Amino acid sequence: MMALTDKPLRDITHEDIQALLDEAVPEDRDLDYKETSYEPGDKGAKALQTDVTAFANTAGGHIILGVKEVDRVPTAIVGVTVENMDRELLRLQQIVNSNIEPRVQGVDYRPVAFPDGRQVVAIRIPRSWIGPHAVAVNDGFRFYLRGVGINYPLDIQQVRSLFLGSEAVGEKIRAFRTERLGQILSDQTPVVLSELPRLVLHLVPVEAFTDRHQPPIEGVDRMEIARPISGHHSGSWTNFDGIVVALEGEKKNFGYLQVYRDGRMEAVTSNVFAEEHHLLYESYLGAQLVDAVGRYVQVQRHLGVRPPIVMMVSLLNVRGFSMKVERQLVESRTIDRDHLVIDDVLIDSLDDDPREIVRPILDAIWRATGFPTCYLYDDPEWPKSLHG
Repeated sequence: MMALTDKPLRDITHEDIQALLDEAVPEDRDLDYKETSYEPGDKGAKALQTDVTAFANTAGGHIILGVKEVDRVPTAIVGVTVENMDRELLRLQQIVNSNIEPRVQGVDYRPVAFPDGRQVVAIRIPRSWIGPHAVAVNDGFRFYLRGVGINYPLDIQQVRSLFLGSEAVGEKIRAFRTERLGQILSDQTPVVLSELPRLVLHLVPVEAFTDRHQPPIEGVDRMEIARPISGHHSGSWTNFDGIVVALEGEKKNFGYLQVYRDGRMEAVTSNVFAEEHHLLYESYLGAQLVDAVGRYVQVQRHLGVRPPIVMMVSLLNVRGFSMKVERQLVESRTIDRDHLVIDDVLIDSLDDDPREIVRPILDAIWRATGFPTCYLYDDPEWPKSLHG
């Protein structure tokens, strides 16, 4: 059968839940059944927090509320009985968002209705790389991992190992970025780029450094959304790392999209700079970033990549550039360094709004040019208003 992780949570139907019963899919490290929802009060809250942290600290997974099990094997879909499902989901969310340190990001909830009126609740917990996560109790914190159908507490050595493993993943992602920026600056790129400054966007699934997951990237270059930033698909080919989609010019290329075999993506463009005036055009740069991130996240969804995903943006060779701002009386200052290497942003869900994903990146670019924040967000319709 298709695993629950193979499709977006919002697309899971009663047929997927029924298949768990029909095929006697047992509880495992990534799957847990509960006959009822978590009871009100401290006992139920601690049980939910324990389950969520155990899944997040291990490999992620699903909790299915409303399914009876015997010896870890589902035997009946009894459904969850609540007066108001929306209030119940809000209650569960509030429990998960309290008394867990650090907070587990990206937990998602979906009620799944059956034709006869029964409802189950599917809770998806992503594997976390910012942990380990602990449940706060009266005398301190408790750390848990998920075993086969059971949670178990960690001793101090296991907790230390989790901390070291989490730090190692972050270091690997930062090292990948540093290496790639050095190669881009020295023109070790899949295509020969123009001499203009370069905007570099990296999307790095955490699982690329934690699992041996190889998404099916073959044919990704035929997807209309898998094109470079600020340009059209004008050529593609397979290379050692994966698949390249190029933005070609008459003499040199203005950019490319590299899709790696493990799901990482690198997009580079020089097509958002006005070199002759040393300018960044606020609305164009912002809109192109929002558009590209939105498209690339959908490519990740198509590839079956699971969040979290680390997004990193860098502007190379931009010393002396300023921002062309249309609606502000304050003049832009010039960028005072060769490269802007902006802090990374964590994408917790493939359903996140790309406009909000990109916001801290644009704020950082605007601050580099003398503005306290990106004024584009003053317009609630931006970037749609650019085309209205």
